[in-house]
Amino acid sequence: MSSSKKSKALKFLDPNEITTAINEIAALAQRSHVAIALAGGAAMQVHGSDRFTKDVDFIADHVPIGLRGDESMLSFGGVSALSPGGVPVDVIVRDDDQHDVYMHALEHADEYDDLPMRVVSAEWMIPLKMLAGRGKDLQDLEFLLLDAEDCDLKRARKIVKDEIGLYGVREFDALLVELKWKRSLETK
Repeated sequence: MSSSKKSKALKFLDPNEITTAINEIAALAQRSHVAIALAGGAAMQVHGSDRFTKDVDFIADHVPIGLRGDESMLSFGGVSALSPGGVPVDVIVRDDDQHDVYMHALEHADEYDDLPMRVVSAEWMIPLKMLAGRGKDLQDLEFLLLDAEDCDLKRARKIVKDEIGLYGVREFDALLVELKWKRSLETK
């Protein structure tokens, strides 16, 4: 008798699920007096990316009360849980050496008329993505550096320099040169 395993792989969220999570988490944050901003893949979509996401990420100064499901702690601070409507969410509250960068990104998040919470700006997404450094973060960096119409690269470079330092700005410059070079090869 063989046993079959069910896939535990998460599915990509549809736009309605993302909207539901944003609205629900915004309401929880307001009731809990938590400063919060949309980050991750959903924020990338706000900036024009067509990237899919399996959860909705937020950065916050505290975890709002009212999340559901089995909250699991994120290794760098915050929780992975479900919104009240059952959408997977990560509420990132950094408790490591990157805390200040995340809090500055939260402080400088942009307001949008059609969203109930602020969104991490394209310029501030860049140092967050540089610090995370996963494969999807590098893809997001390529979009932010080359394609995001709302990204001011001079401002982003200054933020990287101020937040990460000289090493970070060297990485920023090198990545921008490399990505532009690769893009030029693709268009030939």
